[in-house]
Amino acid sequence: MVNKATIESTLERLNKRYEEAQDNFDLLYNSKLALIEVSGWTEVTMDSIVYSFAKEHLEGANNLEYVKKTVIERTYGFTYDRHFRRMLIQVAGLAVVERVETCLDQAIFTQMKASLGNLSTRRNREAHTYIDGPERRIDSPSVISKYFKEIYEGLQEIENCLRAVKF
Repeated sequence: MVNKATIESTLERLNKRYEEAQDNFDLLYNSKLALIEVSGWTEVTMDSIVYSFAKEHLEGANNLEYVKKTVIERTYGFTYDRHFRRMLIQVAGLAVVERVETCLDQAIFTQMKASLGNLSTRRNREAHTYIDGPERRIDSPSVISKYFKEIYEGLQEIENCLRAVKF
């Protein structure tokens, strides 16, 4: 899994800057940056989980290249069903994904999916705008950190179940 410490450190710094902000622009700027950072971390982590599974279970270099170029690089987004689950099915198969989903702590899984949806909605809105005035509202870095923790816990659970599933 991608380094958790780096993103946590980034979120701590952004939250500190948010709390010390002198004006609304600084509040918005630090919030938007936290949102973009966690979104990027989430996509990279999902890609890493899929590619690690492929490296562990595929033997052909051409198949690994296929996973990288056709599955991972063509996936833009990080919702569970539309993006991550689809990549897992393409690489591991529906039967394996079904067993993984059965293995998961359902409370953690449900919360992760909700946080992914919330984060994705906010990220998509902010990625297509700019900070154009003080009246805008963006979740604070501490709220984004909450999403991060729930997503991290869910992805860790998925990774553990992927390793445990026999096929």
